[in-house]
Amino acid sequence: MKMSKAPYRKIVSPKEYQLLSDNSEGKSKLESCGILNLGGNEFRILLRTDSDKLIKMWGCNFPQTKSSNKVDGIMEIYSGNGDSVRLYDKENHRIITTNNDYYGCVKFGYRVLCSDLIVKKDCVSLHSSAFVIDGKLIVVTGPSGAGKNTILNYFDDNYDVSFLWDDWGVVSTRGDICATNEEQYHMSEQSILNMLPSFNNWSSLLCEERKSKKYMVPLHNLRKTVKNSMNTPIKIHALVIVTNSPNYTNVDKVSHEYALNVFSKPSYSYAWDCRVPFMNEHLLMSDKELKELRKQYEELFQNIPNIVVANNTRQLVDKQVFLDKIENIVLK
Repeated sequence: MKMSKAPYRKIVSPKEYQLLSDNSEGKSKLESCGILNLGGNEFRILLRTDSDKLIKMWGCNFPQTKSSNKVDGIMEIYSGNGDSVRLYDKENHRIITTNNDYYGCVKFGYRVLCSDLIVKKDCVSLHSSAFVIDGKLIVVTGPSGAGKNTILNYFDDNYDVSFLWDDWGVVSTRGDICATNEEQYHMSEQSILNMLPSFNNWSSLLCEERKSKKYMVPLHNLRKTVKNSMNTPIKIHALVIVTNSPNYTNVDKVSHEYALNVFSKPSYSYAWDCRVPFMNEHLLMSDKELKELRKQYEELFQNIPNIVVANNTRQLVDKQVFLDKIENIVLK
């Protein structure tokens, strides 16, 4: 199977989408419909693929419906020969991916679909880590590699931490947060070892071998998590926005206006453009959609009592000073 490094990505009309779907090389179109409960809103997402492996992993991760007649979003993921393609029919909430049939595509697909669906329910998605210390919910957001796991691991080493999620979650604009109903996490080996130092069940949970190995881990069954004990939504106590931009060289508690300015730069925060980053990795949204999305995040930030902007650039910031400053602000 040939997989290009940079899939061709595009938002297409329903007609264009259907044409590719009808002519996909997948011989056997297996189907599995999962229920996702995000921020108190239930969505039915259908996976259609020619891969038994993807169907099995998807089925293990979410409660299944008895019927797939009525769905809120559709993912189609097929193997084949040729260039990698990802197309999104926004009007009907459908994504099709060819020649990239690994579970990361499934995860990316349903998160994009849900991010588009929940914004109409006064909820937004965050590419983030979330955990609780002494009843205080802390969310850390920022682009991959900016330092989310560094912060999470520091607190986990020094406090009694209960996890909510390590990569993606949903928040109401009121600042309430609800656990998604993902049963397993799609994680790298290092992330697993950080959270579960004595973990040794590698072979049975391996789900992906590409540039690095990825595993499907039932984290809620293996260590204390918020999901194990959460009966009602929790309000965010502190939001940490991590950036490597040289424009922000300190760790400071900031106003919601300042935080929004940092957060809204796509190069600083993947969370801002996670809805539809399909064309050359850039935001594909109309001016009207951008304005509406900004209002959603602005309302959210107004409802969070402690917002921190933290720079994690190694050349500019001493790691321990960086972590100490965050600790002093978010645990007050």
